[in-house]
Amino acid sequence: MLGMQGITYYSLLFILLVVYFVYADKGPTFLYQPNLDKKCVEGQECMLICSVTDLKTGTLSWQRNNIYVSSLNRDANVKYVETVSKTEIYVQNTLIIKNVDRSDDNSLYRCVLNGKKPLFSSNATLQVAEIPSPHYPTCTPKQSYSVGEQVTLTCMSEKTKKSRVELQWFRNNLREMNAIQYEDSDKIISELTVHVTAEDKGCMFICHQLVLLSDISLNKSCTVGPLDITFAPKVSISGPSSIPVNGEALYVCSSIANPQTTLNEWLEPELPNKFYILENDRQVLRILSAKHSMNGTLIKCLAINRIERVEKIFTLIVESVNDKPPQTSIPTVEGAPPQVLPDVSKILSVAGMCLLLTAVLISLLLCYLQFCKFDLFPMHSNEERIAQPEVYFEPKDNIRCMMSPYDDNGMYYKRNVAIQVTPGVDTDSVYAEVEEGKKT
Repeated sequence: MLGMQGITYYSLLFILLVVYFVYADKGPTFLYQPNLDKKCVEGQECMLICSVTDLKTGTLSWQRNNIYVSSLNRDANVKYVETVSKTEIYVQNTLIIKNVDRSDDNSLYRCVLNGKKPLFSSNATLQVAEIPSPHYPTCTPKQSYSVGEQVTLTCMSEKTKKSRVELQWFRNNLREMNAIQYEDSDKIISELTVHVTAEDKGCMFICHQLVLLSDISLNKSCTVGPLDITFAPKVSISGPSSIPVNGEALYVCSSIANPQTTLNEWLEPELPNKFYILENDRQVLRILSAKHSMNGTLIKCLAINRIERVEKIFTLIVESVNDKPPQTSIPTVEGAPPQVLPDVSKILSVAGMCLLLTAVLISLLLCYLQFCKFDLFPMHSNEERIAQPEVYFEPKDNIRCMMSPYDDNGMYYKRNVAIQVTPGVDTDSVYAEVEEGKKT
């Protein structure tokens, strides 16, 4: 029995000793290791971190494809930057990869603890999301287009790996939804078809390149425009629609065109020369004295540019002074009751009565103010009105006001006051000395 107990005791002791020697000083261990798949964007920086606890001796560094990154740096172009920080608990090494390029894709990075026995972290595979080259997107070069022409605007970008490129068209900051995007070998192309009008002159078309990644979106653009739209002259004639007999009138011939017109003028009208004049480089036609014989005469305005020759015709209408203007009729709907026009005489009668009533009310108010107003002037006991002076007093000195007419020395103060009576009274201005204590 004692033998069995001894064996059990020594077995437990042996197990405890093994556990002690294994775990008492287990040495440095990785506290944080890089992710297995690290996603980075081409042209940007990428950061990897690893940390180790219980590091007493040795150094912590990084390897790329089993080669220390410190040996990969060039003097002129430092691509890898290692930053080591220490605390009481752990040592951390942060690796910054500058300007990630496509050659970094699928490369393996690991953290190495250099000592008597090197310790390696897990491998991190760099996943580089490509973006189009800096010169993309490219747009159709600016050209001249003609009105009515069917134009296809083209925007081109580069096909990339591990990212999605989308091209969007905007016309004067408004999204165009009719564009078609497709891929051609290593290119992405977006085409927008436009039916050109004269209003498109100076219009701007912008192609936005969106690189869609998991967590960010990159945007660049190219432009087509402002568009140069060529069109034939648009001729307009301004002037009165008709001329009275023996009357004078001006008619102006103008046009807009792109390119500019080389000729814009009135053609000679079929009228006697004494009845008209062409002015301002033949762009203004002045009718000097209209006659009945001119009625129905056709006058022509001509405009020419590189695109086309355009004529516009206007018919002169000469009206007699005695001609009555046509009566305008009020349009009616079939089956609707006839419209009743207001009686003007009734409206004038009502307006006259309102004015008369207003005049009577104003007269009554004036009479009341004249004969029934309150008498504000003081009256004598014999019911005579006492004339009030226009100037009540005018101080001739500047003395302070006192509670008593006597000062502390017993001296008696007085002041001079001028009283002006109503004009017409045969009395000169009277000056009186008024005691300070008796003033009211």
